[in-house]
Amino acid sequence: MGFTTFKLTNPIVLTVSILAAIGWFILFVGGCVAAFHGITWWIILYNLFVVVLVFVGTGYSMLSNYKRMVMILLTISIVYLTYLIPLVLYAEPNGSKACAGGAIILIICEFIWIFLFGSDEESWVVQTTHRYNDAGPVMATPAIIQRQLSRASFTRGGRNNAKDSTLPQFNEKTRTDDASITQATALHNYQASPDDPNELSFEKNESLEILDRTGNWWQARKADGTTGIVPSNYFES
Repeated sequence: MGFTTFKLTNPIVLTVSILAAIGWFILFVGGCVAAFHGITWWIILYNLFVVVLVFVGTGYSMLSNYKRMVMILLTISIVYLTYLIPLVLYAEPNGSKACAGGAIILIICEFIWIFLFGSDEESWVVQTTHRYNDAGPVMATPAIIQRQLSRASFTRGGRNNAKDSTLPQFNEKTRTDDASITQATALHNYQASPDDPNELSFEKNESLEILDRTGNWWQARKADGTTGIVPSNYFES
């Protein structure tokens, strides 16, 4: 279920959704100027429903409950727009070209939605897009800074290692209040970066103990006792 955690705050989803809204608006204005009637207006109103549905679904993180319905509606919309584009592109009235342009923008966005929402969660498309959830992409420099902050918050009572300027490694035993430890279930598989030995790899539906939920990188412990950091957007909140 590829879009179980897609949110409107994801910059990729947000960008495509805004472009779709712009495309629909151009389609609507073009239709008004050209004074189209009949099937054209049914297609315009139908696509308004689809765009609003995706905005609301991603805004409230509810798309996973209506996956099949959304995919069917998007497929129908693409068929409608494929029929509409040549119909208005070569029409005589002013505004028909704008109407066709808006329909083209909208159909491109809907194809992207289908790739995003319909791809398996193990696919490159979904894995890459999920890295942009909430606070933006997990790029090298920001990630390193965040990880260092996470490690710093994990130390208790000034237990920093004075011999080493780097922060403590996670294979060391650390003291954590049992009351603050919670369980979290992985939504997707994750392969730890080879550049950072403190990252943990995990599989979908694997349950980890979360020692600290501060920031975008949580401190976690696996069932075998291995301790490290994990990306928070790969787990149920």
